[in-house]
Amino acid sequence: MENIICQSWWYWLIAAVISIYQGIRGFIVQNQIVELQKNQLLDEMKPIEFNIESNVELNNHLDKKEKLKSEWMKIKEDKFVIYAKANYQTIWLRAIPYCFFYFITTLLGFIALFFVYYVIANTCNLNDISGGTAAILIFAVLYGIIGITGQLPYLIEQGKLPK
Repeated sequence: MENIICQSWWYWLIAAVISIYQGIRGFIVQNQIVELQKNQLLDEMKPIEFNIESNVELNNHLDKKEKLKSEWMKIKEDKFVIYAKANYQTIWLRAIPYCFFYFITTLLGFIALFFVYYVIANTCNLNDISGGTAAILIFAVLYGIIGITGQLPYLIEQGKLPK
């Protein structure tokens, strides 16, 4: 076993590079999805109208320009705080888990293909492989290919096989 792993260092190097790439891809894809959702939400929101004359205390202390300026600054600050919280939460609650999810599924795809290689390499005669073992090997090959190509996270989220 150690001999096979040592001889295939290039395989694990490729596995690490592609897994890291898929992890970064998952991070970026999730950020893009969040930005699209934010834009859709902002498009659906209607502008807020203020009734400046309704607040008697403000009318006594501020003229109309100062009131408009203070209302605008308040709204602007609220939007900034909400946006900052959303970015922070987006990164920690959506983008980083997706990064790990894509990384792990890609790495598991490489491990599945290595498992198939190891089993076939240690089998003296391919006719000795039973039907159950062959089914597991076929499943592992398909799992490996789907994992390496980055489609496994999508299939897991959908909860179904491709049509």
